[in-house]
Amino acid sequence: MSFSPQPQNVRFTYSLGKSGENKVTILADYAVQSEEIEVEKALEAKKRAEDILKKTKEKVSDRDFALAQAELRRAVMELHVANRRRRVRSSIPQK
Repeated sequence: MSFSPQPQNVRFTYSLGKSGENKVTILADYAVQSEEIEVEKALEAKKRAEDILKKTKEKVSDRDFALAQAELRRAVMELHVANRRRRVRSSIPQK
C-alpha cells in the first residue's frame, strides 16, 4: 500500500487492516520509514536469526525460536523496503 501525502511519499507494509469511508486503520506490530532503515543492522539481524533457526529444537527454546522467526521476518522486510527505495531513487533523473 502506498499513501501519498504532500509533499513526500510514505510507504507502508502491513498485513492486517481495515478501510472504509476515507479512513484506513492499520494494525501493526512494527513500522519503520524507509529512510530510517539501516541495511547493515538488518543484515546482521537476518544472519543472527538464521543462525538460531538452523539449530535443532533441542538446543533452542520455543520462545527463542519464535523470537528468531520474528526477527528474521522483520529483517527481510526491512531489506526488501530498502532495496525498493534504492531502485526508486536510482530511477529518478538527477538534476
